[in-house]
Amino acid sequence: MDILYFKTFDKVFFPDFMAIKKEFNLKPGLGVDLVFDLDSLSPSTRSSIIFDSDETKRQVVVAQPTQRINPETINRTMHISSLIHSELSSKIRMGYACRVIEALNGYKLANQGRADALLIEYIPPPLEINIRAAYRFHPNTSHEVMGKLIYNNEIYYSGREFKFHNISINGVGLLIPKKILKKRNPLLDIHLHSLGKIGIILKNNEENELITTIDSDLRVVRTNLEFNPMSGFAGCRLTNLQADYEEMLNKFIHNAQLHEIRKLNRLK
Repeated sequence: MDILYFKTFDKVFFPDFMAIKKEFNLKPGLGVDLVFDLDSLSPSTRSSIIFDSDETKRQVVVAQPTQRINPETINRTMHISSLIHSELSSKIRMGYACRVIEALNGYKLANQGRADALLIEYIPPPLEINIRAAYRFHPNTSHEVMGKLIYNNEIYYSGREFKFHNISINGVGLLIPKKILKKRNPLLDIHLHSLGKIGIILKNNEENELITTIDSDLRVVRTNLEFNPMSGFAGCRLTNLQADYEEMLNKFIHNAQLHEIRKLNRLK
């Protein structure tokens, strides 16, 4: 009786989720995240793209991620997931439990090109996936990250007082030049556990210079004033990041990873 009640409850009060669950399919061309240790305190993800799929065998062929996966050394739980759009609700991340069957080096693509790939078997039913993984993306010319930092009531700008070394949905790594016009950089006074605010500009030069802006509070969680001979370093955790900003940042990082995969495999 209880099981029947909850099934009816889902259909009546969450009809959009039920429709998404029913229609969620892993199809060629879909960008996906391979999630490791989903239920742990620190899950990790690697972005990929589906080359081929076989629903009858419940198998997909995906591009080998830029951080390569060796099937022979995997001893962690694994899920394949993607963000699904819906007219009636916000985006939902859906996925399947899965396992890597084998590496397919030099896999032949539909365009007659070849790429390193993975054969993955997935296990129904589809699940809603909730992850806060900390893949650190290093900005490049195709996906730039700029911004300003407000710290101790002073404003510091990227390209002058600091540079974004890496970024994830959890935080940012800032390179801090020791000298600015032969003078000591005042941002070197940043200290552990201090608070601030940051405004971030995400620029995707692969999509007609698409620009996204987000802002967040932050806490300094790591400092190294001797990171290298020219710069210090500050690792900062993003705090109170709004859900829509987190989604924008996750999409930017995901697209940047997919761009690198397409570039390596010469895909359009």
